[in-house]
Amino acid sequence: MCVRLGQLSWFWADKSERSPDHRRHLPGAGNNVRHLSLQAGSLAGLALDQWQELLHKYRNLRTLLLFGRFEGDQFFSLLDGVLRNSPGLRVLDLSHVEARANGWPPSADASLRKLRFLDLSFTRIARLKDLPTSLQSLHLRGYGAGSMPQSITRLTRLRHLCVDDSALSMVEGIGRLTEPQELDSFVARKGQGFTLGELKNMRQLTGRLRIRGAENVRSKEEAMEAGLAEKEHLAGLVVEGRTVPKCALEGLQPHPNIQELIIRFYQDQVLPKWMLLQEPPGELLRLANLSQVNLESCRFLCALPPLGHLPSLKLLGLRKLPSVRHVDGESFGGFPSLEELEVRWVDQWVEWTEPAAAPMFPGCLKKLRLECCQLLRQFPRFPHLPALQELNISMPGSYILALPGCPQALASLKTLKIEYCDHSCVLSAHEFKSLQHLELIKCQGLRLADSIQCFSNLRSARVEGCPQLLALAATAASEGGPLVGHDVDERKQQQQQQPLSHLRTDHSLMSGDYFSTIGKLPGLRSLWFSDMPGITHFSDEQELWFQQLTSLERLSVVDCTSLRRLPSSLCALPSMTMLLLSGLRNLQSLPEHALPPKLQELRIRNCAEDMLDRVSKDGADWPKVAHIPYIQVLHTANLVGHIKGETIVVQNI
Repeated sequence: MCVRLGQLSWFWADKSERSPDHRRHLPGAGNNVRHLSLQAGSLAGLALDQWQELLHKYRNLRTLLLFGRFEGDQFFSLLDGVLRNSPGLRVLDLSHVEARANGWPPSADASLRKLRFLDLSFTRIARLKDLPTSLQSLHLRGYGAGSMPQSITRLTRLRHLCVDDSALSMVEGIGRLTEPQELDSFVARKGQGFTLGELKNMRQLTGRLRIRGAENVRSKEEAMEAGLAEKEHLAGLVVEGRTVPKCALEGLQPHPNIQELIIRFYQDQVLPKWMLLQEPPGELLRLANLSQVNLESCRFLCALPPLGHLPSLKLLGLRKLPSVRHVDGESFGGFPSLEELEVRWVDQWVEWTEPAAAPMFPGCLKKLRLECCQLLRQFPRFPHLPALQELNISMPGSYILALPGCPQALASLKTLKIEYCDHSCVLSAHEFKSLQHLELIKCQGLRLADSIQCFSNLRSARVEGCPQLLALAATAASEGGPLVGHDVDERKQQQQQQPLSHLRTDHSLMSGDYFSTIGKLPGLRSLWFSDMPGITHFSDEQELWFQQLTSLERLSVVDCTSLRRLPSSLCALPSMTMLLLSGLRNLQSLPEHALPPKLQELRIRNCAEDMLDRVSKDGADWPKVAHIPYIQVLHTANLVGHIKGETIVVQNI
């Protein structure tokens, strides 16, 4: 039988609100209850003897879970009484209990002799005493260095140990625990009882093991004492430290079953031999089961290992490798199973050649992220990536000039993000047949051969800081000619089917002749536009454009410092519920006509200083906003705010 007491509201109410006969509310027969979940607030409302009487009936608990805000000096006295009545308790969870205790559990307490699971994470026990030797799972998150009892090394049955590595690093001789299957991290230190040799006998470790403090390893032989090559159940290995010497990594060769490998702060030019995948003919690769590899912050590494020959590798991350300049495709490999590739801040990388014998990325690569590779001239097989769904490029090299000639890759893309691109490049929206999400940010030379309407499946778009993006489309429109790639009838059909629902932009799309190329967006639900220098009001054409946004729900106008008037056609938007106005220092008033009839929320931030007075009762704009349930006006300089009703808010934004 399982009982949950969390629904008994009287349980933690004030004395005046409790039932006169609160004992009759306890459900179930005490001898039949095995699993008790108690959710509560404070023990201050009841005397200790009352609580002991209430819970005395539960004598055969196997599980006790305590949730909520338990406080008061009486808590642990009450808990000890409950435990004495249930000597067969197997599971006890006290995590986040805020009651204080000088020391717990009680020394040599027989009530915990059968306990298997104990969670004391983020409790406020000043000193942890001897823990039950029967424990198999122990959670002590939130306890720092010096808080672990030395007796933890006597828990020889422990299989799962979840503690902060700063605390575990201070326990001498943790290697006496030979049964752990789960150990999040181990910090290597100097001195007997703290070296990697403590991991030697933990042969049953599973999951991911994080080894820190590799700078304290003095030799390959010392690292080999960890016995990683014998830990056949270990799935992932992370090696890091302030610096990771080659001798340490040489001795940390994992078992061939390893699936994930992460190395950070390695300090040599070449990786150890066991990572070079050199095997006698006819033998399987030593790391054939690896599916994920990350090399990060290895500032002297100049030769990448032949990771592309790993048959199961699906995810590869290369980050902050400033010494890598040339990569030979023959030795690096063709990545037959790679699905995700992330290269970030490899800023001296100039060349990556293709292998002649085998094709690269044979139809598997789905996600590609290239960030801060300004010198990279060519990306292998860029035109032939038919499975690519997500492409993220930031601060690119000249390899981006090949992007317009990659029809296979462009046709399959669902997400495209390009940032900080100074190269002159012309793309055609028609090529992106599957694109749903688009972000173009600070791309000075990027242009579209057609218009934003030609992204036939686009759902969301963010276009900012791209002043030339629509230059070709605007020129074609001003000359009265058709846009590249489609005629007038096709353009009308695309406008009717345009699925774009979220748009964030600035003058890149919203100013001058560019605005006329956007077309109708009847399905647009969220519009954010900002930074329109010199625009004081909207033109008649723009007013008409706003009127056709019949599905618009959220409108944000941000940092248009010259803007004096909002579109008067806002009142015609039947679906709009939220309006944000921010940084409009010269905004003189709200629209002459009423704001949208269904508007539920109006937020005004850092606009004209008199805006608070204007939208308050008896203010000039009050008739325009009286129907809006929630109004907020915030101004950083004055730190004053107003929410419609009787509440005054003071907030620094």
